[in-house]
Amino acid sequence: LQVSEVQGTANRANIESNYQREEVKRMRDNIGDLRGKLGDLEAKNALLEKEVQNLNYQLNDDQRQYEAALNDRDATLRRMREECQTLVAELQALLDTKQMLDAEIAIYRKMLEGEESR
Repeated sequence: LQVSEVQGTANRANIESNYQREEVKRMRDNIGDLRGKLGDLEAKNALLEKEVQNLNYQLNDDQRQYEAALNDRDATLRRMREECQTLVAELQALLDTKQMLDAEIAIYRKMLEGEESR
């Protein structure tokens, strides 16, 4: 009975040892797979970080171009307002001159009419 108990214990220990070896092998395989997946994910992450960096650069460049376009537009608007003010001043001067000339012409007409009636 003792021999069979020892054999049974040895068999159970052997089965347990085989199971543990298989479990260790399965875990090592699983670790290998996970390391491979981790490497793939790290590579993908590096690509995504590079893309984010490129997009940030492009965004900054677009913002600079937008600001430059706004500044150009503002400068053009200022220049056009100044030109309009200059044109309005010139127009007012022309209108003043026209009124003066109209008044002078009216005076000469009256003088001519006065001479004709004599």
